[in-house]
Amino acid sequence: MKTMKLKTRRMLIITCLMAVFAAGPVQAADDALLGMLPEDALFCVRINDLNATLGKMDAYLTGASPVPVSLAMLANMQLAGVVGDPMMTGIDMSGTFTVVGLPDMTVGLLAPITDFPEFVKNNPNCNEGTDGIAVLSAQGAMMSFAMVNAGQGYAIVVPESEKAKLAALKAALSADSSLTKRISAAQAKEAVTAPAWAYINTAALYQQFSPMVLSQMDMAQQNMPTNELGKMGDFVKMYFKMYAETFKTFAGDADSVTIAITPDAANLALDVSLKAKDGSETAQMLVSNPKAEDDYTFTGYLNSDLAINGLVKMNQPSLQRMYDKFFDILDAIDDEKTQSETLEKMKEITEKSLAAMGSEAAFSFSYSGNQPPFTLTEVVAVKDMATIKELMNDSWSMAGDFYAEMGLPLTFDYQAATSTYKGATIDTISIDMTAMIKSDDPNNPMTKAIEQIYGDSLTYIFAHDKNKYYVTMGGDAEAVVKKLIDQEASAPATGEVKAAIDLLQKGGYNDFACSINIIKLLSGLGDMMKNMEGLQSSDCPQPMPTELFSGLGSIPTQSSLAMGGQISDGQISLRTVLPKQHLMEVMAAVMQIQQKAMQGGMQQQ
Repeated sequence: MKTMKLKTRRMLIITCLMAVFAAGPVQAADDALLGMLPEDALFCVRINDLNATLGKMDAYLTGASPVPVSLAMLANMQLAGVVGDPMMTGIDMSGTFTVVGLPDMTVGLLAPITDFPEFVKNNPNCNEGTDGIAVLSAQGAMMSFAMVNAGQGYAIVVPESEKAKLAALKAALSADSSLTKRISAAQAKEAVTAPAWAYINTAALYQQFSPMVLSQMDMAQQNMPTNELGKMGDFVKMYFKMYAETFKTFAGDADSVTIAITPDAANLALDVSLKAKDGSETAQMLVSNPKAEDDYTFTGYLNSDLAINGLVKMNQPSLQRMYDKFFDILDAIDDEKTQSETLEKMKEITEKSLAAMGSEAAFSFSYSGNQPPFTLTEVVAVKDMATIKELMNDSWSMAGDFYAEMGLPLTFDYQAATSTYKGATIDTISIDMTAMIKSDDPNNPMTKAIEQIYGDSLTYIFAHDKNKYYVTMGGDAEAVVKKLIDQEASAPATGEVKAAIDLLQKGGYNDFACSINIIKLLSGLGDMMKNMEGLQSSDCPQPMPTELFSGLGSIPTQSSLAMGGQISDGQISLRTVLPKQHLMEVMAAVMQIQQKAMQGGMQQQ
């Protein structure tokens, strides 16, 4: 019986949400629909103008989807089958379809029915009972539905097996307390103008499910085989405690999440906004950058040959509050209070460092088959270099003490002014991991993996001139840092990086901007995995399938996924844009990986 309920609910959601990735104009009744949703709704998903949205999603997928199936055709076929009428008489296919969930996990669909009594009267597949509930049971349909008139041109629909819940749903939708009282004016506007929009009541979810989540975290910590991890065992225990405390802090402060999806023929945009509870610590962290510049000035430092490129406008007030909270979390999990003095010193150093920072930073990153298994470059603006240089030695010395107290024995060796280049001073920082990877068991797989991937130390190259410092890591890091010093900061971005920045700035998501080339990322991961070939253990006797990722670097790629964000008024908003061109490139990579996987399976047989 329980399985049948799950199947029927799943079919309802599949049938009604076929068009979740859609776009189109909004009907006048949308404001009334938003007002019908209850204030304590656990979630809702709405699709505005079903016909138009499906058409635009089809336009985006044309040429990119490996399955030539029209979403519009598929959704119309499904709905026609449910109604038992290929013309779907009485259903407004240009209206808004909404799925709403109540705190008791009751889920129902609000479907736009132009005239409910006429729909029931004229559809031979409908039978209305004396309680006003009609049962829709079309011949050949996989399930039957119960429905009741909700007013405002909508019907509430549930699987017939959950018919008894219709009364509660109708009462909730008729209550005076509306969702519009919980969401902001900007969120309400987005709900009725976005092609597809979703709302999640994270405050209610946390209250309902946090005890279970925290219990599972505690259980995972108790069952973790920390003894097998050697000296890293204490650090792993600390990490689990920190993760649980972080969850309580930030998940507990979250009020709601909204999601909007907007496709067109060239791009698919996904906007996600997290709103913190008014007056909470998280809300106080999410404040606007008082010194944000209109344009980025460090585009010249980006490296389009690497997989990820990013630009960040330094928001000192937000960063300071976030670091303060991070130190508070570390202090909260320190039962013995052995780190209190170290944490206070680190807070002081962090505060001085942030105050000395400038307004912008740029970074580039890729995985590789070298030691260490990645390439990193970073350039940060500095307005008080004297303070930064003064704090540098103390920072790394303090970092060693900090990690040692957390159970992670790392030794930081800071060598100042190892060389100079065009007026810039170059420093070297080596992180010795010998003590961390040392194990009484010479065959310990964790130890062998760390040694093969990272070696016995990590080395950063730092350089600083009058108003910037540069960081590089990876193969030939010193030559790379010199190349950064030679580059012109304000040189314009080019290629896929420029396209990503342009996509984000048009929408105002420019507190930070990032381009992610998924092809280059997978290719680098393949190189890194190839470097791990031969690492086997009794738990994982099969070698890694590194051949699946070989050759991805040969796939032509001239676009990337774009991601950017905006922070203000207790809310952080993220926009992700996937151009159709990059989707097609990724699909080519996926097909190549599948082909090699099939060839590998045939060879094993």
